[in-house]
Amino acid sequence: MSAAHRFTHGAILVVGLSLVESTAAPASALAETPGITDADLAHGIGRASVVRAVLARSPRLKAQADRVSAMRSMSTAEGRLPDPEVMFQIWQVPFERPVSFSDAQMIMGGIIQSFPAPGSLSARAAARNHAANAEEAMLADKARDVVRDAEHAYVDLAEATARHHTHVEHRDVVDKIVRVVEARQAAGATLDDVTQARLDADIATEAAAMERGKTHVNALLARALDAPLGPVEASEPMTIAVTPEALIAMAERARPDLRAADARVSAESSLLESARREATLPSFSVGAYYFAPTTLMPFNGYGISASMTLPWVWGGGAHKREAAEALGQAAAHDVDEARLEIGVDVGTAAASARAAAERLRVLRRRALPAAQRALDVAFASYRSGGGGLLGVLRAQQAVVDIEMELVMARALLDHALVDLDWAVGAPLPRTALSDDTEARHEHP
Repeated sequence: MSAAHRFTHGAILVVGLSLVESTAAPASALAETPGITDADLAHGIGRASVVRAVLARSPRLKAQADRVSAMRSMSTAEGRLPDPEVMFQIWQVPFERPVSFSDAQMIMGGIIQSFPAPGSLSARAAARNHAANAEEAMLADKARDVVRDAEHAYVDLAEATARHHTHVEHRDVVDKIVRVVEARQAAGATLDDVTQARLDADIATEAAAMERGKTHVNALLARALDAPLGPVEASEPMTIAVTPEALIAMAERARPDLRAADARVSAESSLLESARREATLPSFSVGAYYFAPTTLMPFNGYGISASMTLPWVWGGGAHKREAAEALGQAAAHDVDEARLEIGVDVGTAAASARAAAERLRVLRRRALPAAQRALDVAFASYRSGGGGLLGVLRAQQAVVDIEMELVMARALLDHALVDLDWAVGAPLPRTALSDDTEARHEHP
């Protein structure tokens, strides 16, 4: 494996995995993390395994890592002197004797070296290095997007799996209930026929949703769309307990797009320094020459030359300096804009996460127990002869409806947390969702 490819693979793992690990790990350890194989994916999938596999296989990140490598090489090249120029001249060879070089008035060979304005090379090299830092930050930003896409796809698949499981369980319960129904409806079909048809349709719908989810995950994994994926890992709902102010502070430390904007400010500052030097200091050129003996000059000789530019005459350097100053101001405004975007992104995502968590709490704490109590009452009434079996079925359907709402609320919360991690630019500490107490706000 070439050094460039090793850099690409290591950079993607170090940058990407840092966005999904809850605790920091040494860069060398992350760079050596083994990839997730197709056999692993077919055995079973979890959030972390999907994200790791998507990061390792993402062409988008590999392309960006190669751009970073290219920018680093350009930084080194920018600090080097211009290539020396070798020259050879023969003057006034007679037309009558076009190959009689000894009759030429002058035969000369030499080498010329140019020297840019003092300090301009180091300033330009520093600008390239800062630009490479910005590209490296954008690698982290693209990894942030890749992680978000992968986690959203995983949440969608987990939601479809849970919905399918809920419908299958509901069908099993209804099977036990409708076996005792002997009355027929006016249309002549049995209640079992109608109920089973609806349940089969629901199960087929959720099975199709599961297939769509697997197709999306496989696409992100750069695999065949019908490649086997194992069962989704079960997990408990989680939430966060961090104040909005602390989230903003974390985002300002972690967001790679803000780091990229800061790096561009540094790059423009270095370019401005280079432009100032080129506008006020001359560049130089020196040469050394050898003169071969000819008929008119029958001896060996040498010569030297020196020249310099006059950057003050036409004012082009001053205009370049003004342009560099304007670009530096624009880069500073980009930093301000990035900070504003952090506030909007974090505030919106945090509010969505809080609302989703509260909805899930209410459904689990109040709605589901109420539906289950109503089902128990309907069963008790049926057993005592005071109620009909249709009431039991309606109560059971109400429980299933609440359970489906719970699945959707859980998915909504998970999606909101994915967006919040993305908005902050780092994985946030999770706490188990509590049904009976409000989430406590803590500073990280």
